[in-house]
Amino acid sequence: MLQDDYERYRKRLEEQLHADIGLLYDAFHAKLRAYQAMVRSRSGELAVEPLPPSESPVPAPAPAVTPALQASRPRSEPVSVIDALREVLPQLPENFDKLDVLPLLGFEPRRSTFYEALNRLTLEGVIDIVRYAGGKRPAQYRKVDAAS
Repeated sequence: MLQDDYERYRKRLEEQLHADIGLLYDAFHAKLRAYQAMVRSRSGELAVEPLPPSESPVPAPAPAVTPALQASRPRSEPVSVIDALREVLPQLPENFDKLDVLPLLGFEPRRSTFYEALNRLTLEGVIDIVRYAGGKRPAQYRKVDAAS
């Protein structure tokens, strides 16, 4: 009897999930149509293709949705961020901060990964900290002569 209750409850939860996903899908399309209307009203600044006709508002079951959410934000590993920082270091001015570095990287790593990479470069003696961050002022770093 308990197994039957569990299966019924799980089925009800899955139906709710699909209904909620359908609502999110519809909300996305409504926002997209509103944005397209706004763009069109700006006297043709941008040519916008019409939306394709909606198919089923409910995408694949939950296991297929989870990998899609994870794939939407590419994860950067600390080693690749350090390597990327080493590559752009010669292009940076003598004193620099994160606002100088991020545009040169070509991607925005997670904040913790970015600062861990800067910390490792500091420990290795590649860069020095000139000024610590304070308030809205970012930390400032200086290239060590050997890294220039």
